[in-house]
Amino acid sequence: MNRQLGFVALCGLLCGTALASIAELRNSWNNPSAQPIDLSRSRMAVVFMTPDPGRRREAEEMLAQKLGRYGIQAVPAESILPAKRGGDATTMRERLADAGIDTVLIMRVLGEGASLSVSPPPYFLSPQPWEYRSLLQYWGYGWGRVLSPGYLLTDTAISMETLLYSLPQDRLLWASRSSSSHRYQIAELTAQLADVVPVQMARDGVFKR
Repeated sequence: MNRQLGFVALCGLLCGTALASIAELRNSWNNPSAQPIDLSRSRMAVVFMTPDPGRRREAEEMLAQKLGRYGIQAVPAESILPAKRGGDATTMRERLADAGIDTVLIMRVLGEGASLSVSPPPYFLSPQPWEYRSLLQYWGYGWGRVLSPGYLLTDTAISMETLLYSLPQDRLLWASRSSSSHRYQIAELTAQLADVVPVQMARDGVFKR
């Protein structure tokens, strides 16, 4: 019943007016061959890629809680995976599958190069780059970027990349990037995207009605 009420609330927001927000999506992409996700059966792991374990835990717990308001059965990945980097791709897949996870939502902060670029994001390209094509491939790529020396050290403008993957099928289902924000707004941006992202995914037909 709670999931049904959450989805009703989600659908209601589609017709509502937009709130004042820094979390505007610059674009979104939906896999045209993917079947809509049945929220009554799906269980989603939420991953916030950051070199700070404490920030990761706080962000994932907040995201899971807010997504739950929309009828999405979301759990923080840090409650299932190792604290550091979430483990290798094989460990990640095995542990999430054992926990009954079938979709994985990943958020990663992008620096100025991607935030201010006018080029289309990688997921719009055909064929998609190998590092975006599947969860296993993106896992090492994404963690490698956030743990590299100097990550966001000199960047002022940032944006957030959000990717939704199918764990059993190991493929990208949905993706988006937010408009540019200031680096000191990361926490606020993350919290607002927890509301903006599920609404946009519903608009794009990601969820089964």
